[in-house]
Amino acid sequence: WDQFTTASQLTKNFVPIYEGRSVVCLQMSNTDAALKDINQAIGIAKSAELFVNRGVVHQFMGDNINAMRDYQAAILMDPDYGLAYFNSANILLLHRQYNQAIDNLNTAIDKCYMKDESTYQNRAIAKAFNDDASGAFRDLCEALKYDKYSTHIYMNRALLLYKMENFKLAEKDLTTAISLSPNDALLFELR
Repeated sequence: WDQFTTASQLTKNFVPIYEGRSVVCLQMSNTDAALKDINQAIGIAKSAELFVNRGVVHQFMGDNINAMRDYQAAILMDPDYGLAYFNSANILLLHRQYNQAIDNLNTAIDKCYMKDESTYQNRAIAKAFNDDASGAFRDLCEALKYDKYSTHIYMNRALLLYKMENFKLAEKDLTTAISLSPNDALLFELR
C-alpha cells in the first residue's frame, strides 16, 4: 500500500497504480478505500476490466445492485469480456435467477471461451436447480477435465448422483472427495 501511495504521488493519472492499490485495500478489508481507488482508475480510463474490478469491490461491500450495474457496463463496453458474464451469473445464482445465470454462463463459455472448472461447475449448479440433472452432470464431468483434484466438483457430482438415485457412483465420488480432503468431516457424513 505504501509503495502504491508513493507511486501515486510521483506519477499522476497512471491507472495501474490506483487499480493495484485498490486490490491491496480490498485484501486489507478496507472496501471504502478500495472503491475510492478503483473509481479514481475509472476516472482516468474506462475499461471492461476496471468495471468488473469495481463490481467485485461492490460485491465485497454487499452491494449486488451496483456490482451488477458494473458488470453490465463491462459487457456493453466489451461484449467478449467473459469475466463480466461469469460474475453477473454469480449474482443471478444468489438471487435464484437460474435461467439468466445459465444464459450468462453459456455466453462466457461459448462466446468468450471462458472454459474452466468454475464456469462449468456454476452452470451445473444452475442447471441442477432448474431440474436439468443430466445437463448438470455433463457440466460437472466437463469441470473435472479442468481440475481433476477439486473436492467440490466431486462432492457436487455425488450430491447430484444421489438425487438421480445412482448411489453407487455417488459413493464413489464421495470416496474420491475424501481422498482429496481427508479432514473434511462433512464428506464422511455425506458418504
